[in-house]
Amino acid sequence: MSDDQMMNVDEELTKIKEDNQKLKGELHLWDQFYQFHSEAIVITDKELEILSINGRANKLYQQLGHVNRPRNLKDFFTNISSEVVKLQVKKLIQHGYSFDKWTTVLPGADLLEIEIFAVADGKEHHEDSEKFIYMLMVRDGALLAPSVSNQNLYAELINGINHYIVIHNGQGTIVDANEAFANLLDKERYELVGKNFLEFMEKENAHSFIENLANLRLSKECRGFFYVEIEGKMTQYEYTSGYNLHSGLYYTVFAEMKEPVIEEIVKQMEEAVMIVQMNGRIIYANNQASRLLGYPRSEIVKSCVQDFIVHSEGMEPMLLETGDHSTVKSYCKWPDGRVKQLEIIKKPLNDSGCALLLCRSLEKKSEHKDHPLLHDTHRQIFDGTFDGILIWREDGAIIDVNEPATDIIGLPKETIIGCTFQDIFDLDANQKKHLQRHLSLMAKNTQHNFVCELTCKSGQTKQFDFLSRPDIMKGVHLTVFRDITDKLKMEEQLKKSDTLNVVGELAAGIAHEIRNPMTALKGFIQLLEGSVKGEYDSYFQVISSELQRIETIITDFLILAKPQAISYQVKQVNTVLSETLDLMSAQAAMNNIQFHTQYGELPLIQCEANQLKQVFINLIKNAIEAMPGGGIIEVSTESFFDNHILVSIQDHGMGIPKSVLKKLGEPFYTTKEKGTGLGLMVTYKIIEEHAGWIEVESKEGEGTLFQIYLPIIHEK
Repeated sequence: MSDDQMMNVDEELTKIKEDNQKLKGELHLWDQFYQFHSEAIVITDKELEILSINGRANKLYQQLGHVNRPRNLKDFFTNISSEVVKLQVKKLIQHGYSFDKWTTVLPGADLLEIEIFAVADGKEHHEDSEKFIYMLMVRDGALLAPSVSNQNLYAELINGINHYIVIHNGQGTIVDANEAFANLLDKERYELVGKNFLEFMEKENAHSFIENLANLRLSKECRGFFYVEIEGKMTQYEYTSGYNLHSGLYYTVFAEMKEPVIEEIVKQMEEAVMIVQMNGRIIYANNQASRLLGYPRSEIVKSCVQDFIVHSEGMEPMLLETGDHSTVKSYCKWPDGRVKQLEIIKKPLNDSGCALLLCRSLEKKSEHKDHPLLHDTHRQIFDGTFDGILIWREDGAIIDVNEPATDIIGLPKETIIGCTFQDIFDLDANQKKHLQRHLSLMAKNTQHNFVCELTCKSGQTKQFDFLSRPDIMKGVHLTVFRDITDKLKMEEQLKKSDTLNVVGELAAGIAHEIRNPMTALKGFIQLLEGSVKGEYDSYFQVISSELQRIETIITDFLILAKPQAISYQVKQVNTVLSETLDLMSAQAAMNNIQFHTQYGELPLIQCEANQLKQVFINLIKNAIEAMPGGGIIEVSTESFFDNHILVSIQDHGMGIPKSVLKKLGEPFYTTKEKGTGLGLMVTYKIIEEHAGWIEVESKEGEGTLFQIYLPIIHEK
């Protein structure tokens, strides 16, 4: 290293030592300032965990009645609200400083107010700050009078109340709110401070609310109700507001009206009634209003009264004049273009910013039609019939529905009204086509009747019998329908029962007569086969095979005949099933199929073992044939509740189409080229005779599951 370089290094070292000495001096000066400052100083992290504390802060902590060293800034304050702390930290991060007044309790239970001045550590972005400096200052007269409530205790008090509470300045600016109100809006309490409470109300409600508060200096409290729209839902709340003379702040306590009194009264009225805001927006309408105006309630509510009611036939819109009670003659526009004359009585609802409209038709009616008792009777008949009834407009919108229809469809009346047929069902393309065809034929032929399968919103598929008639009134159509699903099932069961009876009588009449000559044929064929050799061997094999097939069919016929004397014995189903699989193992091996078994612990049951073997053979044989490429057949047993056992046979073959599943067990129905359709029929009959039942689940391309339920005790 050259001499010049050595000199530069010495100069730099000297400068570093001077800077270091200067920093030590500044640090010592800061430490002296920090330790001996007349105010308490605390340095914390973002979580208010204390990193350092000066002597005055430590002494203040002891004066507050504490012995140990504080760990967190909140230790200086008794029951400090977490929301107050969050708000202070938020301001500190936003602006780099904050000034607050917090309250704590002295050992004698007196309240002490402490001013808090805080600054961030000086980084360019305050949110990156890692340290915060707090100065805790106790001023003369900071001891609070016992009559003034502790803000921390007040915070805990209002947070324990389920009602919504807002503290504001009388013009809606929020000073504080309780947890319940913050949860209602899905926000933190500190996020609400500075927001305007009136923003959550309808404009007319807010205006009425402020007018109501203006009278509070003359009275102790005021009451009323308002509507709040949260996530598209309009909810009515009743409120009580008061004024605190000491703080100059207002408080409002409100709760949802579970059964609004006005709406409950309106429901019972025979006249058409609507509740509207001063700008004309309709927030409630009863069923009578729906019938008077010709629109469903769902379409009326949240629309404007000007959309339905006009001042004159020249279609001048009706306006809601301010003021008290008034009566006007107006007109309503029906969906089909008709105009009807109305009398409307308007009555403002106090302290709500809304008005009640009582509407009556001035159209001339005969004394017979206007009789209220007759009207009630018609409605009772409409709701009391066993069939579902829908009344709908030309555009497909349903304007009325009776109670049986709501039960059949599985939707409430409010949901159905205003919807179309396509809206109240989950229809596939084929169902939509059939329904549209029905409605088209109805329009052409004055009425039309048809039966179809429709899927309800619940996912349940039902068979419906529809009868529709157009123009029961101009532009209004009628559909009467009923659920015939159970009826069709009973008819199907009856059809199967009749077929079984026929097959049984046929079997009883001819089975024995066929078996006798069959025995003779088999004997002579065997004799002939022994004497004729050579080229005729294949013929004898075919004849013997077909004779054996005929004998199998005869055996099935005999089983389907009238009940036979069967000897039930106590057996273990696991044993019967295991023996059956042993019999079928050779056929399974030839088709590259394996059995996977899982036997549960089963009680002994009363059964006819040979017949159960035949059931298992039929089902396993079908499973083997369903998997021509080989695979696995899963066989399992388990207890089913306390009085049944369950045998499951699952293949992973081609599956059974949905249309075929319904026909399983019918006589002579088969999908096999040389099948008779008697195998499954025999299977179902044997299980029925054992007082059990069979359930089948199948998906095309995935496989089929047969589940056999057998009672443990079979009462013969």
